[in-house]
Amino acid sequence: MSILSNLLKFISLVCFLIILTSCSARFGLPTKAQKREIARGDNALVLLRIKAEHGNGIKINPSWISVGIAKSQIIGGKVKLIPHRSISSELSKKGWTFLLLNPGLHYFVFQGPQNTNAFSHYYNLRYHPRWQVNIPSNYPIVYIGTVHCFCKDRGCMTHYVNQAIIEDEEIKADIITRDFFHDIGDLHKILLDK
Repeated sequence: MSILSNLLKFISLVCFLIILTSCSARFGLPTKAQKREIARGDNALVLLRIKAEHGNGIKINPSWISVGIAKSQIIGGKVKLIPHRSISSELSKKGWTFLLLNPGLHYFVFQGPQNTNAFSHYYNLRYHPRWQVNIPSNYPIVYIGTVHCFCKDRGCMTHYVNQAIIEDEEIKADIITRDFFHDIGDLHKILLDK
């Protein structure tokens, strides 16, 4: 019985490390190859800011919030967690992050960190509210808004983001674009919508 127990613990640890590695924000600018994909219109750089809090405005580390993409608006459909990056540690602490997405309609899901087994974590993700955005093919950089997440507890450990408000911080997004992405293209604003 202890061999099976140890094996299950080991498998759980490996799954946790894989998820942690794939979901955590990475730092750095897009590579030359990624910039070529953006220039061809194959992908767009999608810029967003994540804020998180619980209770009476108590702030939560925004990097604890995972970003998922669903293929449809239908609640219960498959959702895939996607890696997102930040330009720097400083901007990451402020919640600024970006990801690369192909043009088209995307449904976003936001969730707190995993505190259950991987199956339950991904299964629950399917039932979270969704926000949508349609990325045009001729927009190299798209700011989709600031997602202000409200959680039930201190660390969003129930993994449900109870509510999220989409805020418009286009001026800040434009400064980040000029400072870090000036060689990619112009910023276009298309805010996430329910």
